[in-house]
Parts: sequence; structure tokens; C-alpha cells
Amino acid sequence: MTKRNRRSFTSEFKKQIVQLYEGGKPRQEIIREYGLTSSSFDRWVSQYHDSVSFKEADNRSPEEKELIKLRKETTSQYGERHFKASGGDHGTKVDVIRNNRHNYSVSAPEEHVLL
Repeated sequence: MTKRNRRSFTSEFKKQIVQLYEGGKPRQEIIREYGLTSSSFDRWVSQYHDSVSFKEADNRSPEEKELIKLRKETTSQYGERHFKASGGDHGTKVDVIRNNRHNYSVSAPEEHVLL
């Protein structure tokens, strides 16, 4: 099986493609001429109509945004519990952080940072 290199397109290019389509140029002709996949083309048209933005974060529903926020909070709280459960001295806690850095972020929100 041949591996395809993933191409990236600027927002300006995507906007021009959508404008060609809205200007009356046939969908299949645009896809063929620019070597696009139909799924990418359809996603660009949908994103442009929904929010005039091609960034995934701008196209999320309020429910999706809330779910992402809750998942981050849950992961953070789980990591904090795991850290606190380590007990012990400073060296033990440093070891817990090093051993779990691939599972959790080692940064903390500003309200958790002690000065």
C-alpha cells in the first residue's frame, strides 16, 4: 500500500475554493482540478457556511466545547489525586511526576501555583 503525504491548505485557499463553488463551478470539476478529496471539499463548504472559519475549534458546538472542558478537568483532577496519593517526601513526589509525565500535563493552572 502506498502512503500518501498529507497536504495542508491555507484558510485563504479554502475560502477561494468555496467561492469558486458558490460562483457556480461544478463540485467535481473543482475537486479534480485542484486534486482535492471530496470529504475535504465538503467539510470546507460546511465549515464556511457554519462559521466562516476553517478552524476546528471555531466550528464546535457549545456542547462539544463543554465536553472538552470537562474531560480536561477530569484528567487534571485524576492526576492531582494520583500525585497526592503518592504521599511521602519531596523526592517521592518528584519521582511520581517523572514516572507519569507521559500520562499527565505537568503544568498547573495559575490558581494552583503557590508563590
